[in-house]
Amino acid sequence: MPLLRLVPDLRDPRWRESRLRALAVVSALGALVSLLPYLSGASYFFELAANFRLQYAATLGLSALALALGKDRRPAVVILIFALWNAGHFVGDFLDREGPLPISGAPRLKLVSFNVHSGNEDPAGVRAFLAAERPDVLLILELSAPQPDAFGLSALGYETAAEAVRLDNFGIGLYVRRDSAARLVAGTARIEELGQDPIPSVTAEFSWGKERLSFVGVHAMPPMSATGRARRDRVLRAAGQFLQGSGRLGVLAGDFNATPWSPIFGELTKALGLRDSRQGFGPQPSWPTGFFALRIPIDHVLTTPDIAVVERRIGPELGSDHHPVVVTLAPGVAAR
Repeated sequence: MPLLRLVPDLRDPRWRESRLRALAVVSALGALVSLLPYLSGASYFFELAANFRLQYAATLGLSALALALGKDRRPAVVILIFALWNAGHFVGDFLDREGPLPISGAPRLKLVSFNVHSGNEDPAGVRAFLAAERPDVLLILELSAPQPDAFGLSALGYETAAEAVRLDNFGIGLYVRRDSAARLVAGTARIEELGQDPIPSVTAEFSWGKERLSFVGVHAMPPMSATGRARRDRVLRAAGQFLQGSGRLGVLAGDFNATPWSPIFGELTKALGLRDSRQGFGPQPSWPTGFFALRIPIDHVLTTPDIAVVERRIGPELGSDHHPVVVTLAPGVAAR
């Protein structure tokens, strides 16, 4: 008999009420955690909490539904408000607000930005993906020594614009398809230390139809310490200022190690006027591969406001912990 008492009677209203109270408490804690990013100025740790708006909205929404079904309506309403507030951070990604329209007859440019992982486990898959996609411009991050040959870039018709092959996770390479409509301007592709950071970035200029296009590719430091966050922010800020100073159409792509809800991302899009290519295409989380419920968007393509985003999507899993980002761009004109 004592053992039977350990098994709860699901018909007992006290058991149901205790579970609802526990759910309300846990949900309230989750709601409070979603507020921590407002303290990000005090510590990098609080900024990390900003990365999970998708997860907060989903879990708090489900908790509010469970509480409502359990007739615990007051906590349900409060938790639902927090769920909707978190959803408000990314619902706009499904809407293309005031985005430019592609100029009729202007050339398209397909860009693939891919953190391939320095120990990529599926080079054949990467090669097949690139053969199918045929991007005009390819940005590879975490470039290690054997990868250009393993991916068959030369055989696929790509020329090296600039590359820095490294033994750590911060190698970078920029490649241009030989028959691309976007032609690399001779002598403009170079490896840079943006923000005076030793992690290499790449800059280049392209002749693109009647336009001149400035390009910056980055792999910023993960913000897992105050120093890491400061280094990441310096690189991204310098990259944005580089495009702003060029006075041309511009693209900033790469692994930012920052979500759209990080303060530095807001600085790029608001203070520096760059446009997030995800607008109109949804959140498109890119890291990590494997478990979708934990995935967040840290791989980005930003453009100057005079570029139209024709297509944007996330590629398949290809032996890396990141998914590739595929974007098709065109010179744009303001929508009326």
